[in-house]
Amino acid sequence: MKRLAKHNLINYLQGIFDHSLHGIAMVDDTGIPFLVNARLCQIIGYSETELTSMSFGQFTHPEDVDRDLKLFEQLRKNEIDHYSIEKRYISKAGHVTPVKIHVTPVKSTKEGPWHAIALIEDISIQEKTSKKIKAANQRAKDLNNLMEETWEIAKIGSWEANLETKEVIWSKPIYKIHGVPFGEAIDMDKAFGFFHPDYRAAAQEIIAKCIETKGAWNVDLKIIARDGAEKWVKTIGQPVSHNDIMLGLRGILQDITEVKEANIKLALYNSTLEETVSERTRQLENVNKELEAFAYSVSHDLRAPLRAIDGFSNALTEDYLDILPDTAQRYLTRISDNSTRMGKLIDSLLSFSRLSRSQTSFQSFGLEERIDSIIHSIDPPIHCKITKENLGDVYGDRMLLDHVFQNLLSNAIKYSSRESAPKVHIKQISHQDSDEIIISDNGVGFDMAYYDQLFSIFQRLHTETEFEGSGVGLALCQKIILKHHGKIWAESKVGEGSTFCVSLPKKSIDNQLY
Repeated sequence: MKRLAKHNLINYLQGIFDHSLHGIAMVDDTGIPFLVNARLCQIIGYSETELTSMSFGQFTHPEDVDRDLKLFEQLRKNEIDHYSIEKRYISKAGHVTPVKIHVTPVKSTKEGPWHAIALIEDISIQEKTSKKIKAANQRAKDLNNLMEETWEIAKIGSWEANLETKEVIWSKPIYKIHGVPFGEAIDMDKAFGFFHPDYRAAAQEIIAKCIETKGAWNVDLKIIARDGAEKWVKTIGQPVSHNDIMLGLRGILQDITEVKEANIKLALYNSTLEETVSERTRQLENVNKELEAFAYSVSHDLRAPLRAIDGFSNALTEDYLDILPDTAQRYLTRISDNSTRMGKLIDSLLSFSRLSRSQTSFQSFGLEERIDSIIHSIDPPIHCKITKENLGDVYGDRMLLDHVFQNLLSNAIKYSSRESAPKVHIKQISHQDSDEIIISDNGVGFDMAYYDQLFSIFQRLHTETEFEGSGVGLALCQKIILKHHGKIWAESKVGEGSTFCVSLPKKSIDNQLY
């Protein structure tokens, strides 16, 4: 029975040896393993045969050999009864594996050669985890330092007050804001003492209200630092409670002096700017009124002498045409033609000056109906092809917009009249906030290099001998469209026609007040 029990024990121990999660080696007094388990072979990458012919110094990292040999020698001489160290093995494939070994001499009652047993624990996973933890701790430390630096740069600090002891804890930036040495003891009375006299009562009232209602606050107050400097601070706080019992207060405080002073300066500047703009607007309105009155007066006063010139030239033509030489007759014709042209210019100038004084009546109306009426009044040549596309409703003063489209359509027909097959196309594109009306033709076009002159009064891109006109029409169109808070622009190419675009805001709460 004893032999059976011993046999079972040997099998039990062999099972532990073979299936241990740690490497196990039996080492002789020279440091050469004479018995190793499968786990150690797995850790180091050598076979059992290879390991039992090598000393442990051959698969130990060179930097760890001396320390290990010294301890092993002390163990062999009975100077120590065991040792445990962390070291590195170098596997057969050259990989470095961190391990922790525990070495103990084997006690034997019989005389025999000295040997020791070594337990080897692969700690590569623990080491990786440890490195990750250290790295995470370092990142947390770096982030904390960055946060503290950020708060200091932003002049923000945190604080906490104990309602029972009245003790107040400030972070470093708050000490700096108040000009107080870091670490100086602060209580609630001392903290309130830093508030500007004009704001101290408000600060105390805020705290009292917070204690009463358990509500938070966010206010701007003024303090006086220890060096006497007045500063604006933003203070944000809330109660600290446990089981519905208020224990204290905590929050943050930020120095907003620069922002506050900048806002005050900006408000003062805006106020001054508004006054300046209002004054300049009044001056501009007065100048415009004077110019309008002047234009009206000049154009009105010019009519009488112009009528006299035209009347006398007509009288000469009717009474003395037969006795006048050909040269004189040509002069009279030129006088009459230029009087007529001057009359048209005066009419245009009067229309231009009246526009600023005219009252507007905005409404939605059908554009196609108005375009048809305008085309009928213009009575274009039969061979001129006029097409329309998607004409719907627009919003504005119908009489003023009639004048715009009358002018643009007349120009399109006039400047395409020399084409063998003149074409004019009118279309409407509806956008979310506006309607765009496009009038294009295949006429003579104009050079875009002179675009800046296109909408200027009395500026023409074609001579009177080429196409008649006063040079006021497009200027008047632009003034009307601007009165509608819209836009007008054109694109053209010489010999390929022109396209004029008008953008009108849709009906809204804003433009109903124009």
